[in-house]
Amino acid sequence: MGKKQTVKVSVNSVQFGDEAMPPYETQTMGVGELEEKGTGYILSYDEAVTEDENKEEGTRVKLHIGESRVMMMREGIYSTMMVFDRRHPYEGLYRTPFGEMPIHIQTVTAETVCGPDRGKIHLEYELSIGGSSATDRVVNIYYFLKSTISSQVRSSRDSHQNSLHQIISMMSRKMQSFLSELKERLSELMKDAGCRPQMTIRRAGREEYLLAAPVFLRESRQTAEALIQRVQQDGWEVAEENGWLLLSKELTPPQSRMIHPAGECACVCSLLKRHPSNEKNRVMTYGLLKAADENAMTLEIYCEKLHRDLAAMLREEKALPDLYGFLNDAVWRFEQC
Repeated sequence: MGKKQTVKVSVNSVQFGDEAMPPYETQTMGVGELEEKGTGYILSYDEAVTEDENKEEGTRVKLHIGESRVMMMREGIYSTMMVFDRRHPYEGLYRTPFGEMPIHIQTVTAETVCGPDRGKIHLEYELSIGGSSATDRVVNIYYFLKSTISSQVRSSRDSHQNSLHQIISMMSRKMQSFLSELKERLSELMKDAGCRPQMTIRRAGREEYLLAAPVFLRESRQTAEALIQRVQQDGWEVAEENGWLLLSKELTPPQSRMIHPAGECACVCSLLKRHPSNEKNRVMTYGLLKAADENAMTLEIYCEKLHRDLAAMLREEKALPDLYGFLNDAVWRFEQC
């Protein structure tokens, strides 16, 4: 049993309804406890209470975090246990003051990047309660030690006029722009194929695919086949999973000028620059873009993991992937004053 540490916890949750209902998003911050256990971690925190709720009716959340499996226990007036594992659907009970209701969870993805001082849990799943229609949900949970963020910000002040957070935020925005261009091109292809307007295009849950759209859930088979033909002509590789069209293609990084990097991304840039290669690795490329598309903190956490993975590849005398162009473009494209 590891030592318990006090951490700050940020929870972002999005619930997707039907076409007539816009997504419902909540974001909360709080304080929790992190404990290392075996090869995983246990994260506990109190779920935020709204102004209309009684604090005594709050919910205690405990996450048992593994590499590809997360168990969530919620204790309070409304309590349940949920297991998120892509390999297995989960059946359980949702307990309320008015009785119990069955729940069904189909996990699309359960990704964890966790360490002793910070980490991220990314969940995408379909949830059905009491036999109702399933709703798509995306939950991102972050935790970090306050001292970790503070020390990084202090160390960056002397090396660059911007803080670490500002630089990483800029990186995130640049890569978001790159990904938005791909999404816009796919939207054009969907329109040409006769798909309904405002089709959702999301980051794919599976690491070997970049983007996903619920084409087979929303469109006829004929329209879906017409879209597949168009995206394949545009260079995309496709697959179908649970009604979603998964998309993957080889990406060419743009080129631009460079200035000084910061944080874990600087370490990654340094390794890639000193060990150039034309080796392609879609999983790492997509992981980088998906992390940046989410937010700056996720990008920095992913780069920390990427740094360790690249160092391990060098120890095994493996060629590093050709990622430098993406980071080069993301961080260092500045307009001259």
